[in-house]
Formats: sequence, C-alpha cells, structure tokens
Amino acid sequence: MRGPKPTARQSQEIRVFGGYRNQNDRMTVSSLVPLETRSKPVQKRSQERIDQILAAAGDLLASAPTEQITTTFIAERAGIPVSSVYRYFPNVFSIYNSLFETVSADQVDRIIAIVEGVDALPQWRARFLAVVQYLRRSIDEHPFHRPLLKAIFAHPELDGAKERMCNSISAVIADRWRRGEDGFSGADPDIVATITMRIFLSVEAYLVNENDPAVRDQYFEQLVINLESYLSKYLSDDPRS
Repeated sequence: MRGPKPTARQSQEIRVFGGYRNQNDRMTVSSLVPLETRSKPVQKRSQERIDQILAAAGDLLASAPTEQITTTFIAERAGIPVSSVYRYFPNVFSIYNSLFETVSADQVDRIIAIVEGVDALPQWRARFLAVVQYLRRSIDEHPFHRPLLKAIFAHPELDGAKERMCNSISAVIADRWRRGEDGFSGADPDIVATITMRIFLSVEAYLVNENDPAVRDQYFEQLVINLESYLSKYLSDDPRS
C-alpha cells in the first residue's frame, strides 16, 4: 500500500538530501533527483572548490555510514559554507556521482595502459588477469571506494554512473578486439566485452557488503576462472608474441 503523498516541503527535502521515508517515496522521486553539477567550473578556483568537496565526501565515506552523510556534513568536513556545496551540487547523490566518475576515469586510463601493454604482457590471459586484479585492488585498497560502490549499487538514482563506467571499460576492450587484437574472432566484440564487464560488476555488487577478505578472495578466484573460460572461446594468443 502506498503511503500518503509527501507535502511540497517534504518532497523538496527528499530531493535535496536524498532521504526517503519509505520505499514508495524512493520509487516516486528516484527519477527526479538531479545528478549534474549546477555550475561547470570555468576558473581554477571553482575547480579547486569542487575538488575540496569531493575530497571531503571521500573522507566521510571512508569513516562514516553513508546514511549519515549529508551535504551539510560534507560542507562541515570541507570547512566551507553549505551554500558553497549547493552552488555546484544539488544533492549528495550528485556528489557521489561526480566522485565515482572521477575514480572511473582514472580506472579507464589504467586499463587502457594494461590492455595495450603487449610488450610487457604478451599473452591475453596475463593482460586479462592484470585488468581484473587491478580493478579488485582499486576496490580493496582505496579508502572510500568500497563504501562509494555500496552507495552506487544501493541507490537507483546512481545507476547512470554505474552504466557509464561499465560502458567506458567495455568500449576500451571492444575497440581492441574490433581491430583483431588478442586474436579475437567468432562473435561481436561489443557484446563479449559488455557481458564480461557485467559479470564482473554483478559479482562485485554481490560482494560489496562482504567484510571477510577471505570470502571475497574465494569468489574472485571463481570469477577469474569462469571469465577466462568464457573469453577463451573468442581469444587466442597473438602470433606475434
């Protein structure tokens, strides 16, 4: 049964702070939550302020439960007025979105370096393992990455950020295969790359709340075995190696 319709004031609070009184409110407003920054940085000072806000959000994600983090809390940690936060970000989800996209951009750059590093890792299996191990390390070693992923996977408002990250990494891999690298053949490279990434993210979504490293390692081992078996149907070692 649906709860009572929120008042105009309650609706505003829901949109701004990302709080929900119940699941029905969540479904009602999820499509209304804006994620884009309010003001695109055109000056060095503006970019520095955005970086300051994102750094504060990262610090809080690493040390406080996500349900306690608000724009006001982030402003206090950054040592700036909350109005300065709202100048660039309409809500806490927008901050998470920007923080996640910053992390994802760094990951894509690193993955490009790995998959193109044929001289260092001539066998496709070695490059594949290097990519998934890098992604795994970045999740486990970065102080706020796991809590940020928890927020990304838990809130449908942030599905777009997850999709963009998946698509970016898939595109990098598929572009290589489309050129015939890694001996790719037998299927559409975009489909194979997308399936690979979605399987990886599905397992990570399952494990994101698992606190026992030993359990995570066991699942990761099986993930690698199964993905390698899947990819071996389409990849072969480059004759040049």
